[in-house]
Amino acid sequence: EGLRKAKSRLMEPLMQVDITTPEEYMGDILGDINGRRGMVGDLGERGNIKTISAQVPLANMFQYVSTLRSMSKGRANYSMKLANYDFVPPNVEEELKKG
Repeated sequence: EGLRKAKSRLMEPLMQVDITTPEEYMGDILGDINGRRGMVGDLGERGNIKTISAQVPLANMFQYVSTLRSMSKGRANYSMKLANYDFVPPNVEEELKKG
C-alpha cells in the first residue's frame, strides 16, 4: 500500500544487444527485436555482414540464442551486456500487477 501511495514505478534492466548477420536475415531479426520491445539504435555493416545494435529488456531475451539461430540458419551471432535500467511501460506494468 505504501508503494502505491508513493506512486512508485517498476524498473527493468535493459540489455545492449549487438548482432552480426548476413543481409538476407536483417528483416526477420529486426522484426523479432521490435517484437521483444527492443529499440534499435544503429544499423551498420562490416564487409558483407550487417550489424544491429539495440537495447532490449532482459525479460524478453530468454531463449534468444535459439530464436536467432533458427531465423538465420545458424549464421548470425550476438553479444549482450547490461546497458541500464529504465521504467517499465505503463501497459506492461499493469499486466504485471494483474499477475
